[in-house]
Amino acid sequence: MSIAHALEAALVAGLGAGVRALPWRASLGMGAVLGDMARALGLRRRVAEENLVRAFPDKTGAERAAILVEHYRELGRVTVEYSRLSELVRAKPGEVVAVGEG
Repeated sequence: MSIAHALEAALVAGLGAGVRALPWRASLGMGAVLGDMARALGLRRRVAEENLVRAFPDKTGAERAAILVEHYRELGRVTVEYSRLSELVRAKPGEVVAVGEG
């Protein structure tokens, strides 16, 4: 394993541990922030923007930009959820509630 890969693995492990230490709702907020950071860094942003133009040709640029923001935020939340899957599968009924919007 290269040093770069080892550092990446340590970063991911550290972020996962930090997220699991937070309460559930706070960890989702952290996930949204991570998504905002990924968008700000431009990770796959051009591809996402091109796909939104194809998927929503009738929407304005501002509408597609708003969708893109929420897309990255949801990706961050899903990432956080993955790091907590082992506890989510054992959650008591009603403890973790999925909410569908839009």
